[in-house]
This record gives sequence, structure tokens and C-alpha cells, in this order.
Amino acid sequence: MAATSGAVGVFLSGAVAFISQFDEMIPFERIFKDYEDFIEMGTFILTLFALVALLVVYVLATLSMVIKYASFTVIKTDEEIVISGGF
Repeated sequence: MAATSGAVGVFLSGAVAFISQFDEMIPFERIFKDYEDFIEMGTFILTLFALVALLVVYVLATLSMVIKYASFTVIKTDEEIVISGGF
């Protein structure tokens, strides 16, 4: 449900917007220069980072769906089914 709810896109765009705010404050050139040998394994590192980022976004989207529908109830009356959502 979290993958198809649209919350993944919201959390992903929010994370990108949040990280982009620190672009001027973080000295990326100095950091990457210090770890140049480590980053030469670029494909593996980027793939691992992307998978971890997607996992974190998926977990956040799942938690938002759990919170949203936490008090979900279904009540059957004589002729109707009454569905009440979460918060």
C-alpha cells in the first residue's frame, strides 16, 4: 500500500529538497577529495546508496500509511456497511 499510495514520491521529493538546501554549506569538494580512492568504487557505492535511500523512503511511506489508517473501522448495520477512516 505504501508503494502505490503516492507517499513515496512525497517523501522522496521532500528528502531531495531538504538535502539540496545544504549544498552551499557542505564542502563537497574537500570531502570527495579526501575519499577519492573510496569513491572510485562509484557504481557499487551509488547503487548501495540508492537502494538504502529507497528503503528509507519506503519505510517512511509505510509508517505514514499506518498512522493515517490506524483507527480504520468497518461496521455493518442492517442495510449498510459504514467505513470510518483513521485520523
